[in-house]
Amino acid sequence: MSEALSSVLGTPAQVSFGRQNGEAETPARQQARAAAAQQSQARAALEAEPLVQGLMDALDARVIDGSAAPSP
Repeated sequence: MSEALSSVLGTPAQVSFGRQNGEAETPARQQARAAAAQQSQARAALEAEPLVQGLMDALDARVIDGSAAPSP
């Protein structure tokens, strides 16, 4: 691989691979973490609304997990 890369680049190149201990941050995990953070922020914003607070107090209501969606 180093030879092929060197010939394409026209300069010496070195390629190395290694194993990483622990769990790597994959794109899927990054997206999942970002989506969870957005969901949490949406829920907090909804619960901070005075109308929602009034309903929660008057009717002993609660926001159902996953029912608040972040704004696009």
